[in-house]
Amino acid sequence: MQKRQVNVTNPFGVHARPSAMIVQLASRFRSRVSLTFNGHTANGRSIVAVMLLAAGVGTTITVEAIGPDETRGNRRAGRVDQRSDSRNYPSLDQI
Repeated sequence: MQKRQVNVTNPFGVHARPSAMIVQLASRFRSRVSLTFNGHTANGRSIVAVMLLAAGVGTTITVEAIGPDETRGNRRAGRVDQRSDSRNYPSLDQI
């Protein structure tokens, strides 16, 4: 089991676009990926579950990977959204 804490830095928090990116990334791995925020845990492969966490800017999310490729998956999850561009992609610091 691999766990990692990540900070939400985007002013809009985790909304549809970053949720979709998280789900897309989590679906590439065989490991089970879950995100925990404020006592609620979401399946990393469910966009609705990730969005319902309603993690806002300045909050911390725990990303957990369990399975055969957990180390690689958790490391990748730490970099999913470090980009920003003119469309203002929301960013999760280290997700």
